[in-house]
This record gives sequence, C-alpha cells and structure tokens, in this order.
Amino acid sequence: MNGARDRAFSDWVRRGQSAKVLHELGRRHHLARLKRSGSELVGPCPTCGGDDRFGVHPGRNVWNCRRCAIGGDAITLVQHLDGVDFLRAVEILLDEAPPPEASPTGKAGRGPKPPSPGHTPGESDADRRAREDRHRALALALATEDAKRTAVQADFRRKERERAHDIWQRGRTIVASEAESYLRLRGLAVPPGARLRATLNLALWDAPPPNGKVVHRGPAMLAGIEGPDGHFSGVHITWIDLSQVNGKALVLDGSTGEFVPAKKIRGSKKGGSILLGRPLNGLPARVLFIGEGIETVLSIREALLAAESQVLQIAEFRSAVDLGNLAGKAEDRVPHPTRTIVDKRGRIRREMVAGPTPRLDTDPVVAIGANVEDIVLIGDGDSEPFATRLALERAAARFADAYPYVTVKLAMAPEGADFNDLWRAKEGWTPDRLCRPENPPEEAPAVRAITVPAQASLADHGALSCPV
Repeated sequence: MNGARDRAFSDWVRRGQSAKVLHELGRRHHLARLKRSGSELVGPCPTCGGDDRFGVHPGRNVWNCRRCAIGGDAITLVQHLDGVDFLRAVEILLDEAPPPEASPTGKAGRGPKPPSPGHTPGESDADRRAREDRHRALALALATEDAKRTAVQADFRRKERERAHDIWQRGRTIVASEAESYLRLRGLAVPPGARLRATLNLALWDAPPPNGKVVHRGPAMLAGIEGPDGHFSGVHITWIDLSQVNGKALVLDGSTGEFVPAKKIRGSKKGGSILLGRPLNGLPARVLFIGEGIETVLSIREALLAAESQVLQIAEFRSAVDLGNLAGKAEDRVPHPTRTIVDKRGRIRREMVAGPTPRLDTDPVVAIGANVEDIVLIGDGDSEPFATRLALERAAARFADAYPYVTVKLAMAPEGADFNDLWRAKEGWTPDRLCRPENPPEEAPAVRAITVPAQASLADHGALSCPV
C-alpha cells in the first residue's frame, strides 16, 4: 500500500474503533432494556439474556458480559453479536465498505472488487439472509422474555398493593389508640384529615412470606401513601412500644441477634406522599411543607400552631416517606469534604456520595396541588449533614424541573438534631429559626431556586418571620 491508501484504511479502522457502543445497541433496539446503575447501564445480554449480566460504561465507551466473559469496544460488540470478523464488524458499524487495501491481494486496484455495504467477501446473499433471520429470531425471543418479565413484575406490584390496601383497610381510627399515644409521646397531635390510622396486633416479617418469618407482633401506626395519580399506592407502618424512650418498638431477631427496623413500607412509595394536614381555611393549598419523616413534618406544624402562624391557613403538610423518594437518584457522585475510605490497595481516598444533580428521567416526582406556589423542603440534621444537604438539593432541582412556576425553598435543622428534637426540647427554638440553618447552602448551578423561606414571599400570609 502507498502512504495515502494506507492512511485511508487506517482512518476507516479508527472510525470503527471510535463508534459508540450505545449507538449500536440503540440501532439494534436493545438500549431500552438497559437501566442505569451508578456510572453504568446494565441489563440482559443481547445474546445470552439474564437480568444484569451485561453492562456498558458510556464514559469509557466499553461493554462487558460477565456470562459470556467478553467485552470491549463497539467493534468487538458487533463481532460478538453477529459472529463476524474484524473487517466485517467495522463495515457494519460504518455502513461503509473497507478501502481497496482490505482486499485479499493487499494491493490497490487489484484483486476482487471491494464488497458493498452489508456484505463481506465470501458471504452470499443466502448467508446474509440467514444471519439476519437469526438476528430477528433473537430479537423476538428477547422481546418475549421482556414481556414475560414485565408481566410478572406488574402482577407482583398489583398483589403488593392489594396486601397494602388490606392492611390499611383493617386499620381503625387513630384517636384514642396507642398510635396516637406514640405521637403524643413525641409532642405531636393528629391533625384533622391526616392519613393516619392504627392497628392493634400487626405482624412484622423479616422477609416476605413464604421465605420470611414473623419476628414481632404488636400495635402499629399506619400511614396511607398517595401515589402520583392521587390514588392509594401503599402503606407506611411504624411498630410501637410506649415503654421505649422514643415510643418505637425495639425488635430483636432471635435467630440472628440483630435488631430489625420497626418500620416497613408495603405497596409502592415511588412518587408518593403521606398527607399530614390541610390548610385551615379549607381552600386548596398555596404552600407545601414536605419532608422525609412523619414526625419531622408534624413537628413543623406544631411549632407553627404554637406561634399562631397564619401560614397554616394556606399550607399543606406531607411526608415523602423517605429521603430517597423525595430526592431521587443522582446523576453523579461527588467527594465528601471530610470522610475518607481505604480502597483495596490500602490507599486513603475521599468517600464519594450522591451529588446534587438529579437524574431527571427516572422515578416520578411527588405530585403537588395545582394552586401551590411555594414548596418548603424540610431536612433533619441528625443524618450525615453533607449527604443530606445534597439530597435536598436534588429534591429542589427535581421540583423546580417538574413545576417551574413554583418557588422551592430549603430548611435544615441544626447539625446533630432533628425538628422533633427541637420541638420537644423547646429550648429557645421558635418557627422563625426554621429557615435559618447554621450553615446556609451554597446555591447549586443545577438548582433553579434553593433559598430559605423569604419574608417577602410569605409575609403577606403571616408566615414564618425569616429575615435574610
């Protein structure tokens, strides 16, 4: 080959090597079957199936199948899927025949004519049709497998919602129950209309039946979860033991010697929330206070009641069930400012935690009322403060993206405490301190509005006095 023709062939190969793995998977209608897991996309292998044995790292533009024990770039992907050689794989990726230098003679202008796109030397039309038939059959088999898996998952979710609804329906009024006594122990009252009930003797399983076993039975507080569509989607359960300091049951698994969390969620929590109080004026809410825990949100409401705040006339209070449901998944991870870990090689590295930028194309955002103008995100300080702050920033960004007409505000409890601690202690804590955290957040570029409840936006409703 002369220099120019050699460069042409090398350029053809380089373009194949730089082809995107995701593009090729998308062209083969396989990309939709992959789900994000950290920095990778994982799912079934296009050839051997499975659930999560196949992974793609978009940043590195590489793929790997643990079952097939093979991986690499887009060229090796095509070789793996189509059973072709290197040159044919490049040709398929580029939809372009190789330069003349790829001919068997190795001399430009001599030997067989270069194959046209979609063909390789030695592959007849019958061979090509057979290969394409195999691909169609494989695609059909994978689609059938997907449909079966989807049906099984949908059936499981339906049955789980039915079980959750049965638990909720068997609950009784929370008034004069141990669940109400539990809230009173935490310094809280049950607001009118709150989706809270009580049950006298509910079983706590360490795992779903038939594989699990009952590790505790006793009274519990039930909280109905309202899904994004406004209908019942699940139930949050808190087991109660009024002899404990915080009123929650302390459950020891006798077979493992470990304590079992005395909280469970049955049904679905995604995009759901628990109604804990409506506006006192009986009109649609204009302000939404929403936080992770039931006790946290009710503590804010109690403090506002004690201060005779007029914001209660227009405010709704909801629990997002947990911080993950409120904040959603992160687009990336960031180094923690102080925490470190030791890696496998014994090196000390900064611990990576979920960052402030949310992944906006995944789980649904908690639904809000049509008249809501301000959302106040409530964050406790008794969890790791840096990670909690970032989680609430993700939540703020999600709400701002889903509801661009709403102002999103952030309120954090002091580090090491939660709002229920503050409310019960009553050591100089008043609602005007709600929006003055000790460490105000820096505004994140990805977040449209992360502020504290400003006097200007809520003062006309007699809301929290929050000088800035």
